[in-house]
Amino acid sequence: MPNPRPKIENLKPFRPMGEQALKGRLFVRVTSEIEEAVKSLEDASGWLRRVITEAAQRELLGIVSEKPGSPAEVSQALSLIDQLEQTGLSQEQREIVAAIRRRLTG
Repeated sequence: MPNPRPKIENLKPFRPMGEQALKGRLFVRVTSEIEEAVKSLEDASGWLRRVITEAAQRELLGIVSEKPGSPAEVSQALSLIDQLEQTGLSQEQREIVAAIRRRLTG
């Protein structure tokens, strides 16, 4: 049985730890193919929120992600590192390249 005299002033909005409150909403039109693919995800809203946030941070706000890119991007970067290692690098440059390799292979 619900409380007949609820005190609304005691209610507080839910806020996940470490995140700002979600205020805005974005509405976009996409093709039916994209709509079907996104809606097939178990957590479509969470996925969209993450993808839009990452893209806006990277492309609009200049915030660089701490994580390496997609597997294809990591593979391409490792290939470039292999090519760099074949050239005459100084000791300092070799150390930098080794650190980059470690970061990518984690």
